[in-house]
Amino acid sequence: MVIRHKKNTAYYLALPMVDSATPESFKTGLTVTDLAYYKDGAGAWSSLSITDTFAEIGATGIYEIDLAAAEMNHDQVIIKLTAAGAADSFVIFEMDSIEIDDIPTTAMRGTDSGALASVCTPARLEELDQANLPADVAGIPTTAMRGTDDAALASVCTEPRLAELDQANLPADVAGIPTTAMRGTDNAALASVCSAGRLSELDGANLPADVDTLKTRCSEARLAELDPANLPADVAAIPTTAMRGTDSAALASVCTEPRLAELDAANLIADVAAIPTTAMRGTDDAALASVCTAARLEELDPAKLPTDVNAVGTIASAIEAICTEPRLAELDAANLIADVAAIPTTPMRGTDDAALASVCTAARLEELDPAKLPTDVNAVGTIAAAIEAICTEARLAELDPANLPAVTDSIKTKTDALPASWQMADLAAVPAINASIVQALNWIYIICRNRLRTNKTTKEIEVYKDNSTTKFAERDIDDDGTYFDQGKFGAVD
Repeated sequence: MVIRHKKNTAYYLALPMVDSATPESFKTGLTVTDLAYYKDGAGAWSSLSITDTFAEIGATGIYEIDLAAAEMNHDQVIIKLTAAGAADSFVIFEMDSIEIDDIPTTAMRGTDSGALASVCTPARLEELDQANLPADVAGIPTTAMRGTDDAALASVCTEPRLAELDQANLPADVAGIPTTAMRGTDNAALASVCSAGRLSELDGANLPADVDTLKTRCSEARLAELDPANLPADVAAIPTTAMRGTDSAALASVCTEPRLAELDAANLIADVAAIPTTAMRGTDDAALASVCTAARLEELDPAKLPTDVNAVGTIASAIEAICTEPRLAELDAANLIADVAAIPTTPMRGTDDAALASVCTAARLEELDPAKLPTDVNAVGTIAAAIEAICTEARLAELDPANLPAVTDSIKTKTDALPASWQMADLAAVPAINASIVQALNWIYIICRNRLRTNKTTKEIEVYKDNSTTKFAERDIDDDGTYFDQGKFGAVD
């Protein structure tokens, strides 16, 4: 039971003691013992000594006690009640620093009648009444704000100024825009720039796309360079000074008539005919026949190029990973003598005759014989084939956790259809110590399921068959006051 109470305040407590034999009744005539603990904040529970003792109220089975204020000056208090012949009871006190009765009832400052009367006057309430809003608006002072008097307004809002802002005067304002041609906008200048094509480029409908293109590609300087109107000036501005190395002497030494004739397409046939036909060293018939065999030419077939290139790429990657500069240096024939000389001659640990003899036996060396490699590989293939036959897609799917419910159901289905010899049945006798698992399980099943009877006269536990009338096993039992002994199950005496 939980009781909320004001901290550091005495409390009168009365609790019933329930009869442990008849819980529906209170127990009278008890000597009640209390066990109390207190706790403050997040601290640990500590033992609390209660001065008063519980005393029964008449013969009601209800017991009372007075708890002092000092005993209740904690955040939490627990009191447990115990007595012989009664169920244990307890109460928890949750302490509050203030209760409702402690809240002041004195009117808040400024809420007394006098204060309210000075604020909520009929006139004040009337000002807030929505029905008086028009009158309130009308009552707003009309005295001109500082700077809005006639003289100030007259200096700004003149008739001409107001006329400029009048929408009705807009046509006249537009007509009053000067028509004098701006510098560079005379007919000749406009004709050179505002051509039909140029105007089409500037069409508002094309503007978004044009602007995007111009922003990404054309700066203003670049556009000016490409303006057709500027082309004559641009051409005229091209330097006429000969580039270094392009003077007549330099060109004459390179672009000779014979040289230009060689590059002339019309001379191509003669040039091809002039190519020497003398066989290159190693390209005579015998040399070609030894290299350009049918098999070799087939390897160079363009149709096989992708496959060959992929294979070369793979081989090249492998070669690159192995044939590093340091590695190639190690294999350099020039370094071989020094490398061999640097090989330590001290026998490695475990390479003495005894150690080698224990490892390099004739049988072991025979296993490593290269001649047996095909047989070994075939054996690996056979094992791989066996693994492949077992680890099928369907078999692996059965082991998939996602398929576990279905597999479990399948196992259950198979288990329900066990062989007849596996089914439970009456046994003719107690199974021997070396009985089969099925017989052992059958015996445990009978002990847990069938009728068992303890015979007080014969001091035996009797085991019956499924019909509950035929006894087929029994065990002796004995109690000498110190040990209760059960013998081994055996046949019926």
